[in-house]
Amino acid sequence: MIDSVLLFASLGLMVVGLPWSFYLGLLAVLSWRRSRPLPDDAPVHFTFVVPAHNEELGIAGTVENLRGVVDYPQNRYDVVVVADNCSDGTAAAAESAGARVMVRHNQELRGKGYALEHAFDRLMEEGRTDAFVIVDADTQVKPNILRAFAACLGRGEICAQAEYRVANVDASWRTRLMSISMAAICEVRASARENLGVSAVLRGNGMCFSRRLLEQHRHQAYGLVEDVEFAADLALAGVRVAYAHETAVYGEMVSTAKEAVSQRKRWEGGRVQLALDKVPKLLGGYLRTFQLVKLDLAMELLIPPLSTVAAVVGLGVGVEAVRLFAGFALAGEAHVAGMLREVSGQVTLWLWLAGLASIVLYVLRGVALSGLGFFRGLWTLGWAPVFVVWKVLFARGGKKQQEWVRTTREAEKSDD
Repeated sequence: MIDSVLLFASLGLMVVGLPWSFYLGLLAVLSWRRSRPLPDDAPVHFTFVVPAHNEELGIAGTVENLRGVVDYPQNRYDVVVVADNCSDGTAAAAESAGARVMVRHNQELRGKGYALEHAFDRLMEEGRTDAFVIVDADTQVKPNILRAFAACLGRGEICAQAEYRVANVDASWRTRLMSISMAAICEVRASARENLGVSAVLRGNGMCFSRRLLEQHRHQAYGLVEDVEFAADLALAGVRVAYAHETAVYGEMVSTAKEAVSQRKRWEGGRVQLALDKVPKLLGGYLRTFQLVKLDLAMELLIPPLSTVAAVVGLGVGVEAVRLFAGFALAGEAHVAGMLREVSGQVTLWLWLAGLASIVLYVLRGVALSGLGFFRGLWTLGWAPVFVVWKVLFARGGKKQQEWVRTTREAEKSDD
């Protein structure tokens, strides 16, 4: 009876945890990177679009970075800042730093998605831009960003995503852990999907949209995770997001628990709303067309947080361990041969161990791509249980929100 109860518990957990652990392990295996040459020159005219809401303190640094470090002809790209519903000096600071500024005021329609739509509509009418690169107001870019996107466009892609990395890695243990998490989510998964020919998924920062894309698919994503929402809309239309792993953007992440709670609730709340809306459509679209880009995007929206998958797999291994040792005790087999026979017969135990190995492989691949170094990365992973407890106790769920809620920057906290 004890064995049967534990077996049913193990099988129940297996249905929830093992498919996702094997899926993540497969992505880690497939996440190698192909070397691709970048053009020294390209006829593409780009426009950086920087949506900003009350970013007076940091917007000048972002504009100066875009103007000063990008190794692309200055006459072939522009920098446009959308000062959206700002109550500070964001517009003046951006203009002084050399950006063209679009000021938008609309108390009804608030948020990053509306700011982007406003910029795209005006810039598309002007007809000067071949492709748009979206970066956040707290971002620094790798100098080769426009050459990398030009290479993507030259290969026939119409939408692409750069690597998304943490700029303030050393601000706290939270940002170091975030650098591993983002390497796993934004690099391991994206590299594997690029090799599979499906969508790398948009990440909100470091996105490239060609003019042709926006002519065919107007940007109308307004939710809290407008980037994934637009990626889902593109997948429904059969359009994939290419991954430009040759370049990167570096965004500032929150380093304190107070700001992290607010941000996490917004992200998770928005993702749940989006999954409820888009997953049925994506799965239905896949069954009609058998386009993998639709199925893969649905899986991206459905996959639980890594902490949840790891907890389920760990619990499954624990249940199997109890079941195994209970079998030892009941059988009275103490000699080595008997123990080996008992272990070899536990098929479910080996499946759980394979799932655990898949998660370890996925996490280690994230460590390898995070830039922290192996030993520092492993030390940082020691904070993972603290993060999981914090998330369960303080950062679950959240109220439904649509408007732009700005996150406090590091420079502001140091001034307080």
